[in-house]
Amino acid sequence: MKLLSKLLVAFVVLSGTAYAQSAKVDMGMGVLKALPKAAAAGAGEWQTLMTGSIHTSSQKDLMFGVSLVTSLFTDTTVASSQYRKSEAEAEAKIEVRVLVDGNEAAPNEVTFDRRRQYLMAQFDGFSCQILADGTVALDGCAYQDEILQLVLDTEAAHAFFFGAANVDVGYHTITVQARTTTSTTGLANAQALIGKAAFTVEEVRLVNGATIELK
Repeated sequence: MKLLSKLLVAFVVLSGTAYAQSAKVDMGMGVLKALPKAAAAGAGEWQTLMTGSIHTSSQKDLMFGVSLVTSLFTDTTVASSQYRKSEAEAEAKIEVRVLVDGNEAAPNEVTFDRRRQYLMAQFDGFSCQILADGTVALDGCAYQDEILQLVLDTEAAHAFFFGAANVDVGYHTITVQARTTTSTTGLANAQALIGKAAFTVEEVRLVNGATIELK
């Protein structure tokens, strides 16, 4: 969290152009792309979205801005009768990271989009008590309230700044990657899509010892 705070402060300094000279070296745009579906019990493989390069003539701090258009598809279906509970759940998540010469830039993986969708139903509110011999109890029938519940839980950050401190002299390869995590229970489906994307690489001077309080 401390390193992330330094990156945020560095961006404020950069916007004033007082302590850092920046140079945009690459910007890529992509078309709608479906990330490979993750295994049922975990995250999918990291997929490369964009790559770029930068040459540093001296030891530098680098900042990377990544922006993505993301789309999550979740589908839940329930079928209930005789007041039996039916449940279905679908969850999809997109994580993004930036690599500098194969090493993760701070703050490592960032969740760009996540959705959990839960659907529950209990239908057919008129129910009867069935006796052991298969007959219906005369006083065992009653109306009950039917239930339908939908829960959506979402999280998104479609743009984020990553950073790498004290990058050595020479040419460096910058890679933007994403992966998806999906899980389903019941009659459900989940998938993640990536739309247009862009990233920039800038030389900055990160501020040492700075802190930011989030309230």
